[in-house]
This record gives sequence, C-alpha cells and structure tokens, in this order.
Amino acid sequence: MKSKAYILKCIELVEEKMNWGSNKDWIDYNFRSLSEQIFKVSKVSISVRTLKRIFRQDTDSEVFYEPQIATKNALAVFLGYTDWAAFVLTHFPRAKDHPQEEHELQENPEPEEALQDSRQSVHETKSKIQGRHLIWLAPAILILLTLFGIYFWKPEKVNIEFTAKNIIADNYAFKYDISSISYNTATVDLDYTVYKTLTTKKGEFTYPFKLPDYYKVKLIVDGEIRTRKDIHIPSNEWVCVLQQNQKERLMSNKVLYNREGILHFANSELARIKIDTADEFWLDFRNFKDFDIDGDNLILEIDVKNDQKSGGIDCFDTSVEYIGESGTGRVKLVRPGCANFAVFEFGEVRFNGNFHDLSPFGADLSKWNKVKIEVVNKKVNVFLNNKLSYKNSYKQAIGNVKGFKIKFKGSGSMDNIRVFNTKKQLIYREDFNGLPVEQR
Repeated sequence: MKSKAYILKCIELVEEKMNWGSNKDWIDYNFRSLSEQIFKVSKVSISVRTLKRIFRQDTDSEVFYEPQIATKNALAVFLGYTDWAAFVLTHFPRAKDHPQEEHELQENPEPEEALQDSRQSVHETKSKIQGRHLIWLAPAILILLTLFGIYFWKPEKVNIEFTAKNIIADNYAFKYDISSISYNTATVDLDYTVYKTLTTKKGEFTYPFKLPDYYKVKLIVDGEIRTRKDIHIPSNEWVCVLQQNQKERLMSNKVLYNREGILHFANSELARIKIDTADEFWLDFRNFKDFDIDGDNLILEIDVKNDQKSGGIDCFDTSVEYIGESGTGRVKLVRPGCANFAVFEFGEVRFNGNFHDLSPFGADLSKWNKVKIEVVNKKVNVFLNNKLSYKNSYKQAIGNVKGFKIKFKGSGSMDNIRVFNTKKQLIYREDFNGLPVEQR
C-alpha cells in the first residue's frame, strides 16, 4: 500500500514543522492547535479525532487508516503544496507513473455518498408524496419545541476558578476549581513546554518562574483553553541567560558580559563558570519590563554580531525578538547557506526556512549588522544594513511590549538598541556605555 508511505512522510513533515517532538508525546492541546493552524492555512477543518486517527496509527499494522482526499489536500496545503498530488510527486517522483493511485478517491464518490445517492433515487417519489402531507406539521413542531425550551430548559452553570498569586520573589501560587464541569483531562500549561497535570477537580500548587519573561499560563480542559493568566517576571535591566544540555542559568552580574560598551560573554569567562564552549550552547540577553510601546506599531533598531572567533557556533543563529501581551515579533538571522534555520514570526504568522524562502535573512554575521524591524498596523518591513530585505503582514495582535530577547547560538554580541514609535519618537535606547536613556 504505497499511500501508507505517503501518509507517514506527511506525518514526519508535520512533526518537523510544529517542532513539538514525536506526536506520541502530544496532548489534546497540541492536536487542537494543529487543527486550528491547518484551518487558517487551508480553510479546511480537520477534527482532533481525525488528526489522532492519522497520527496515532500503528505503523506495523496491516490495517492503516487513510483519510479522505479533502483531508489529505488540507494537510498538503498546510505543508506548502498546492494539493496532495503535488505533495506526493515532490517526495515520491515515481508516483507519476501510477497517477490513478492517488486520484481514485477524487474520481469515485465515498461509499457513504454512493449509498446515500442510491437511497435517494429509490425513495425519491415516496418522499415527494409524504412531503405534501407532512409539510404543514413543521411550523407547529418548531413552535412546540421553542416553547418547551423556554419553560423547561436551563443552561448548565459553568463556574471555573483559576487564580494566580505572587507569594514570594518569583514564586506563584495557583488555585483552581473545575468541579462544576465534566471532563477527562485537565492540564495547566506553564509556558515553554512545561505542563502540570491536574489530578483533582479542586486544589492549589506553586511554581517558581526562575527567569525574567512574560509567561502565558493556560488552563486546558480536554484540549480546550478555558482561561489564561499572564505572569510578568521583570528584570528591569539587561541580564544574560545561558542554555546548555537543557539547563538554563541566569547571569545577572553585568561585569561578566558588559565589556567595552557592548554586551558580550567572552569565552574565557564562559569557561570560568563551567560552560563547555566546545559543545553546543545558546546565550540570550533579555530585558523585561513595561516598555510602553505597541508591538504592532513600532520601529526596533539594533546592532548584532556572532562570529566564530568570538564564540559563535555553526550557522551563527542570531534572533531579535520582542514579546507582547498577546504575541511575539521575531526575526532570526543565519549565515548564508543556512536559510533553513531562519525564522520570521509575528502574531499568527510563523515561517521557518524549511518551508518558506527566508534566504534574505542570510547575513555575514562575522561583522556588525544593523537590523531594523519596522511594524506599522501589523505590516512588517525588515531592513538589514539599511536595505529592505523582507516584508510581510499578520492579523493577530501582539499587544504592548513586555520584553526583549536577543538570542545567539554560541556567544554573540549586541549593541545600540533603539525603540521608536511610528512617529519616530524615541521610546527607549541603550548603548551600554552607561544608564539607559528613556523617554516617556
């Protein structure tokens, strides 16, 4: 069954695009989010149940579920192809020798549809005759049902409680009560792929937010987000976060990385704090606080550099990101030839170089690069060294800016960050030679 190989390839590419790991580890929330994203791209709704039937199959079983052609077309469009046939011919060129294999569902009606057509033909005359005698009953039945609903139906009372309270430092206490509803699973998404499974219908738990950030904590019941609490952990200055072997360390001693008017962590200092510079690591500089600027209408300028001599690694990934109340704006630069690792993410638009042409984000990062992100009414222009490199737009609001992250693969450098409103009035500036200059 060649179509099995096609579906398995599709599953593999979707997993790669979503970047959530193996679908065996996905929860209802992941499938629901995938369903929503497929609908946004293809305008075709695939239910969570159908997605699970496709993704959670036993690949060694002789019986293999194959979805309808409309479902396969939607998955193909989501992956960037015109339809399922185009997807198959791209990854399995020999399929063009047997085109009927992939088109038979398009050419022949579904069994259920064929049966329905047959029944309609057999009973057509009888239905017309009965319809003449019964058509007068429809208004009467509708009126009776309406009256019954008004007097006897009472809506289910749903009262979900979910609160967050700062108890000490950056530790928060969460209190929940979902005893008024029936459900199968309940989870709290603490952001950044950290989940807390709720084993009781009512209770409390605490969680330490160790890093400055803007966390969007969600209560998820049976895969549906029921409510959200935003947790803002401010730094109020530029701090450094190091990540290696899935461990993160907050470095707030600026003497280690604020040298000669730029932010940069020297390899000698990294070795001193037990970071293995021969192994892969990531470093980001971040500043979280209320910046009093609309993330959908701003101009962000910054100088960045990430060269091998100073500690950059491989493709020298360099990400410029700001985090808003509702979403994120992010551009990731890489060296030329590594465009598959480039990223453009604004609101609901999440492009990566594997599926979109982001070659304009290839840059010589061994030198200082001037990056300018201009956003006006959700229309984005990205300038690299004073030249327009890329433009796009989005619809989902990002909201007021709560923080900035400048992230590097290896030890990169940043300098001269400036934020303006669309009237080109300076809102925030930092040249790392002294105290930041802010204008309100």
